[in-house]
Amino acid sequence: MSWEDKLNNIKFTIITGDGKTYTPLWISGESSIEFNTKKYDFINVEKSFIDRKKAQSSKYPLTFYFQGEDNIEQATKFLKSAKDSRAWEVTHPFYGTIIGQPTTMSRGDNSYNVTRFSVDFWETLTEDYPSANISTKDVIKKKVDVVNVFGITNYTKGSSPSSADISVIKQNSNDVASKFNGLQTTDTSTTYKNKLSQAVKSVDSIIAKPGDVIQNNQDLLLLPSTYELPVVKRINALYLAYLEVRSVISGKNDKYYFESIAATAIAAIAQAAVNPLEDDYITRDQVNSSAELLLNTYTDYLNTVDEAQVDRYNIENEWAPNPQVQEGLYDLVTDTLANLYELAFGAKQERIVEVDYDTNLIVLVHRYMGLDEEDKNLETFRTINNIKNDEVFTIKKGRKIKYFV
Repeated sequence: MSWEDKLNNIKFTIITGDGKTYTPLWISGESSIEFNTKKYDFINVEKSFIDRKKAQSSKYPLTFYFQGEDNIEQATKFLKSAKDSRAWEVTHPFYGTIIGQPTTMSRGDNSYNVTRFSVDFWETLTEDYPSANISTKDVIKKKVDVVNVFGITNYTKGSSPSSADISVIKQNSNDVASKFNGLQTTDTSTTYKNKLSQAVKSVDSIIAKPGDVIQNNQDLLLLPSTYELPVVKRINALYLAYLEVRSVISGKNDKYYFESIAATAIAAIAQAAVNPLEDDYITRDQVNSSAELLLNTYTDYLNTVDEAQVDRYNIENEWAPNPQVQEGLYDLVTDTLANLYELAFGAKQERIVEVDYDTNLIVLVHRYMGLDEEDKNLETFRTINNIKNDEVFTIKKGRKIKYFV
């Protein structure tokens, strides 16, 4: 069927989670898709081997609009249906039938008889994965432990530490710990100082007990991931700690240290990401932010490990990443991301609308989020829309505001 036939014979249709059908006009756009891949590099072999697995979900930016005298009524009905959390079925002239979920949605009322919607639409599975009776937190914790065990073995068997490494690692331990100063409370400060002291002192015995040095420095990274603090604070601090570990790379022993300890830093980010506080993951953007930081840090780690490799014929400096560490970390990161994406589909969706007349903060909160006795929705609405004191009583027509459903 030609593209002209598709346009003439296939109507753009959205069946929302509540089973209602909408046939708005649509504007063509573009879609994107990523694959689950793994890259393997071999010494003395040009290029890399890319092992491609199944595709990830496709992303479809949809732009459509309701037009006519009843456009506002149609748009209102559509928004009500969109609040149902079940998946949509979209029939598209170019893409066929897609089962998926909207992650963000914005509404525009720039024209009198046209209401326009822009939606980031992600294809989704029709059953829950991964399916297991064990909790996500327990699964990730076990995989964190696996990464750490491999990290200790990697450094113990691969490196040949000398007295020259002592001052470097001690300084790095202190630099890493400094990234968590802002997270400490009266309850955690003493415990963490003791952990730091233990880690630094153990470095004096690095030649005889290298495994103790790695384990103690792993503890420095893992403990802050469990703090009862907003997840964004924890993972940002852990990312800064990761950068400190990365900065230590100089010689061959440093590469073993980086591979093991930086893997723990990434494992700590994963552990923190799946242990949020109650209000950490209200919206999909909040979940996606954690997933993005984890993925970007892991990508940087892989690039750093790749660049650190040295040809095996350079006997004195030869170095290659440890397969067990890399396999364990890959398994941890992919499983964490899968669970975060699953969380994202269950989180609230962001909506963006333009205010159609001069109004005020109270009216908007009442309309879009509802007022509560403790004014939590009021403060949330004010924060996410960056409403300053001069806008509290007068919010002008045309101002774009966000709310969550």
